[in-house]
Amino acid sequence: MNTNKLLIEFMGGGACWDANTCGQQQGYLTFPEQLNNFVGYSCSEVNASQGDKQFNMLCAQSNVGGVDFTEYNTVIVPYCTQDVHVGSQSVTYDDGSVINHVGGANTMAVMEWIFENFRSPSHIVLTGCSAGGTALPIAYDMLNMHYNRWTRSPPGIRSVQISTVADSSVYLTPTYFLENAFGNWDAGPIMKKLSFPFNKYKDNENYSTEVWNHVLKRGPNSDQWGFITYNNDPISQMYYSYMGGMYADDDGYNGNGRLLEDVSDAWWSSLSESLTYVQKKHRNVQTFIMDGEGHCTFGWYYAMQQGSEFDDWIKSIIKEKGVFGRTSPAVPSFAIAALLGGLIALGAINSRKKRDIGVDDGVLLNEGEKRRSSSQLLHSTFAKFSGFCTRFSGCPITAGYFAIVTIYFATMLVSQGFAHPANNPSLGPRATSLSTFGINNPSLIVYNSQLLRLMTSGFLCSGILTFAILAFTLHRHTRNLEKEIGSSKEFCILMLAVMLGSNLIYACVAGGASCATIATVLGMNTLSIVLPRNTSASETPATPTPTCSTITIFIFAALALPFNSWIINFASICVGLFLGYAVVERQMQEVASDLKTGQSLYTAKRNPLMGFFAFCMILFCLLAFRAIRPNRLYTSPFLTGCDLAYVELPSDIVGSYYDNRRLDAAGDGADTLCAEFCVPHLAARPVVWGASTYSGYAVSSGQCADKGYDTHIADKTFSKATYSVDVEVYTSSNNGHN
Repeated sequence: MNTNKLLIEFMGGGACWDANTCGQQQGYLTFPEQLNNFVGYSCSEVNASQGDKQFNMLCAQSNVGGVDFTEYNTVIVPYCTQDVHVGSQSVTYDDGSVINHVGGANTMAVMEWIFENFRSPSHIVLTGCSAGGTALPIAYDMLNMHYNRWTRSPPGIRSVQISTVADSSVYLTPTYFLENAFGNWDAGPIMKKLSFPFNKYKDNENYSTEVWNHVLKRGPNSDQWGFITYNNDPISQMYYSYMGGMYADDDGYNGNGRLLEDVSDAWWSSLSESLTYVQKKHRNVQTFIMDGEGHCTFGWYYAMQQGSEFDDWIKSIIKEKGVFGRTSPAVPSFAIAALLGGLIALGAINSRKKRDIGVDDGVLLNEGEKRRSSSQLLHSTFAKFSGFCTRFSGCPITAGYFAIVTIYFATMLVSQGFAHPANNPSLGPRATSLSTFGINNPSLIVYNSQLLRLMTSGFLCSGILTFAILAFTLHRHTRNLEKEIGSSKEFCILMLAVMLGSNLIYACVAGGASCATIATVLGMNTLSIVLPRNTSASETPATPTPTCSTITIFIFAALALPFNSWIINFASICVGLFLGYAVVERQMQEVASDLKTGQSLYTAKRNPLMGFFAFCMILFCLLAFRAIRPNRLYTSPFLTGCDLAYVELPSDIVGSYYDNRRLDAAGDGADTLCAEFCVPHLAARPVVWGASTYSGYAVSSGQCADKGYDTHIADKTFSKATYSVDVEVYTSSNNGHN
């Protein structure tokens, strides 16, 4: 259900590079066929089908360092190429065996699949054990360069947080291996993807250290890295010995007569030295050293037995950071949009002032300045921008607002794509994407303190239809209202009051999620309708009252645009009525006749206006201090885009839809299970009625928990044509399920 979060785990399983080592690894050179039983299934479904035995520890963890991995999509990268996931060629060794060292090609294929299926994740946790841990710097760099290529500057700003934890990585690369065996894997192609100077370091004993150093320099310091290791790791010591050209015999000596105890000391000394070097150069790298003998922690399981020490350590690495520790794609997009829109508004205001006093941009530079090409270029650029802004001198605030909304909306569509029309009838992104870009969600505002949504939602369109409605209304009505009011300052205050007031009222009384751009223009339309105009026949109103379009837009949005709630739209209309009747007053006739362009024909009464903003402050405090308690269900953005429904079904029918997998977690065989799913808002009532009428099963609105089904068993996604639906299966705790 949550396509914003992703857990990627690279499997380990040793390595080989000649006839001797590959002979020893013969059992690991073919694809682990048992994985075929799990391809395409959710973690919960796999666990349930095995009688609740955990297929993957991380996949099964509900809380590690404050992170609930059951909310994450899990991608497991299998391993059978014996090249630590970096090779690109098949090799025939001395004994005639042909080994396909093509792990690098597999890694790149996995990355391409991830890029295609996860267009805009907010958090990626990257991990792997042994050989799987060795590949993590490569995988990280590919992920970082793909998702964060537009946000690598300034440092620390990025759209996707990537947390990396290497577990017992085969890290050291002795010179013997590099000079005599590394070429058998042909790691060059994948390393070139990283812009790493492979030829320079491929024979250097510090190769692994340089790879880490290179990748860390290319990524932001805000991405945290962790390295888990035992201080006595027999497997890593064995590979350190083998890669040094020494093969151990049965008497405790290596092939050159050197005690393996000495190898252990040399391994630990080299590993400690390298990790210390990396940590000193990069403050975002941390190590967790376990005292004892072992290799890999079984999905961090053994590390978690260390208690709070490990929990605090891993939390500092994998916990998803807040907006100031990282940025979603929305943050730089909104900042750029606001900057450009603000410049257009200021430029238009400045052009109007110059026009009023008769100043020509051409007199801004003296003759000495004109001789300098840089000054001429600057003057030319400024003159062109001023000429562009002059077009909007009559409505600078409306123009700036439209510029912000347009840039923000275009960025959202490019980065997030489109949802199925059933999920977003306004022809825009899915609910989770709208949440990423700051839709008004009272649950996230209150419980996650995401108060900026009260502002960003006023600049967010839910889709192409709402953007078209906004553009039409701004052009047909709002800009004319701004011209009639005359003062950009007064108009900006009134528009801010409509936007802020409607968002606050919605956040205090509603649930779910709603954009506020349609609400903003409806509020301004209402203000235009009730504006206290001069009724004398000698004066013609500057703008027609938009009564018909306001009613039409309100009804259409209420019926067909679920991410534009009728509550927030109605609130904005009420705010517009209040402003028009209680706040805005028209200048006296004799004063109005003497006004110049840019001076306000209408003014806001300060006492009613201050009273309104005091009311807004009270609502804001109610939200900030959690006096308002919206439905916690909607802290999951996915659920804001649909209505929950459930159906009670016999367990054998549910099992048939899960390819006859056993969904009995404890083996007791419950007679009835509950399937819970989410139906798009517009289709919710017809689907519930139709399914109940024609399927023979009673489909009801609500959750399985409402009927006592409180134990989650499995998840599955069903697809038909272009549409898919996620189904969660529950059983009752009194059935004996654990």
